[in-house]
Amino acid sequence: AEAFRPGRWRVLALDIAAPGRRRPDLAATTPAGGPGPEPELLWEPPPGYVLRPEDRVLLAATRHGLGELLGRSPRTDPAAAED
Repeated sequence: AEAFRPGRWRVLALDIAAPGRRRPDLAATTPAGGPGPEPELLWEPPPGYVLRPEDRVLLAATRHGLGELLGRSPRTDPAAAED
């Protein structure tokens, strides 16, 4: 997948820690079980970077972009469009 889609989503950072050293929750101020390794985040992924299945990312997305990333199709019910 692309690391950026204008108006939909953008990868803000890549977690570059080895899978065994990754914090389970990057938003937590202290990892579960006490202090642990600091998160290893690459805040400016290289231009044109293509995401790999094993990549863990911090992203910002619009509602439509998140739906696209989750593989959900757009709503077709006109009443639902008023959300």
